[in-house]
Amino acid sequence: MISIIEMARFLREKSKVNIKHPVMALRLVSNQDGLQEELEPFLEFIREEINIESIEFEKALEKYVREQAVPNHKELGAKLNKAYNKEFIGAVNSLKPEQIEQLKREG
Repeated sequence: MISIIEMARFLREKSKVNIKHPVMALRLVSNQDGLQEELEPFLEFIREEINIESIEFEKALEKYVREQAVPNHKELGAKLNKAYNKEFIGAVNSLKPEQIEQLKREG
């Protein structure tokens, strides 16, 4: 809950929107099951603390987040030696989001 409030304050400051001016909505994007139920007792406090009219929950991460694989050159170069070449780097950089998700799940 604290990180939600801190992030909302940061975004307000970055956008130069004073806390005295209400914002229509805060959209929380997470694929965590039960997040809304977990935050339910605190929603009114969050609304008051950051001066927003409503809180919306969104599970479709792909609408807001784009993952990409970026190789750690120093670490992979040390482990793979000559196998770590432009071809390998290109293959890592061209991974599709579905492939990245599969690698995160299966390793």
